[in-house]
Amino acid sequence: MAGKIDLNGTWGLTWAEGPGLMNPDQYTAVNMRGRKMLKAAVPAPIHNVLMDLGLIEDPNVGLNSLKARWVEEQFWIYRHTFTAPEESIGQNAWLVFDKLEFEAVVWLNGQEVGRHANAHRPARFDVTGRLQAGENLLIVKVSTGIHSAADKPGAEYHCHLMDLLTKRPWHRKPQYQGGWDWNARLMNVGILGDVRLEWHAGPCLEQAAVFAIPTPDLQSAKVHARAFVVNRGDSAVEGTLRARIRETGQEASAKVRIAPGDSSHEIVIDLANPRLWWPIGHGEQSRYTVDVELTTPGETQTTTRKVGVRRVEIDQSPHPEEGRYFIIRINNRPIFCKGGNWVPADLLYSAVTPQRYRDLVRLAVEANFNTLRVWGGGCFADHALCEACDEAGVLVWHDFLFACCKYPGDHPDFAAEVRREIAWAVRDLAHHPCLIVWCGNNE
Repeated sequence: MAGKIDLNGTWGLTWAEGPGLMNPDQYTAVNMRGRKMLKAAVPAPIHNVLMDLGLIEDPNVGLNSLKARWVEEQFWIYRHTFTAPEESIGQNAWLVFDKLEFEAVVWLNGQEVGRHANAHRPARFDVTGRLQAGENLLIVKVSTGIHSAADKPGAEYHCHLMDLLTKRPWHRKPQYQGGWDWNARLMNVGILGDVRLEWHAGPCLEQAAVFAIPTPDLQSAKVHARAFVVNRGDSAVEGTLRARIRETGQEASAKVRIAPGDSSHEIVIDLANPRLWWPIGHGEQSRYTVDVELTTPGETQTTTRKVGVRRVEIDQSPHPEEGRYFIIRINNRPIFCKGGNWVPADLLYSAVTPQRYRDLVRLAVEANFNTLRVWGGGCFADHALCEACDEAGVLVWHDFLFACCKYPGDHPDFAAEVRREIAWAVRDLAHHPCLIVWCGNNE
């Protein structure tokens, strides 16, 4: 039987100046080497926690970002206890962190359960067999990555001089944090996303990508529901994958055989005479609600997405005089794209609220924008931003997250991490009709 519990709330937090403090036994006491265990909200950037406690001032003001430079140089240690539900013991279980900044080591009940070094995708740690009845102790150590990257190559990546201090090409975190022409340096750190314990009797529905592809004449569309499943067992599991469009009542289902490891399974619903999603000024922003359901012996897992039907085409046909056209067509109509560059809306980007995203998109519309370009030096667009654009009819051109330097693509571990990051992001944002272009990088 599947289940989950929310681990957000008030956690203990302290810090250390040296990387050698790896033994979780040192973090279990109320005080560690004379340092008091602070009370910290999770999720939240550590800078926000320290501001709330009066230990630093707002880094957006004056020279406060320089005064807070010490924060990025520490190793931050979180401590939290929770009670594992009886039904989770002995099941396939995961600790899930939606966003960790940046390098993290996680211990459960004194045992290391994993490491993570990518702020652009969630961290999932397999804790099967490591939960105990009653109280469980969770320790998370996070750092900005500047120490681990200090001895890595830098100059050959053709960065700005200030980037030689952070070695940012090695960090899969928002690149602007090392300082840019529009912002001060502020290396974010902390548990920035929701935390939860999940458990399943069998395979886990990890992601679902839902998207619609209309025919060229726009008279029909195929709604694709693609399930990405993890089977931690040693043998294949039989299951059923279903998808249903609420507004029309249409559904499709298929038997699936889920092999051990990671796998994907897809079903398609044929939709006649679809209501189209249009950019602002060209029509309605119609969407459909799609439920995706995976049933395996003993449990059913469900997720829901809102998807728009629109045909996207980039016309690069030869120009009669020279070069080629670059015309974006939505639903066979050329769109004159008017807009601007979207950078993170705050130095502490995870603190931006859904309401602030809505307000900023509203201001863009009032400025006669119909397009936003998500800049590659920031972070993947938050669902709240994409939802606001879906509703308003604002198109999104999205860079992959590389900006203004070369990257260590010849390093196998780095390249593998980037592949995981991009696969996760493309699946995660696939249902948003506003998202029309993925671009390789910034510059």
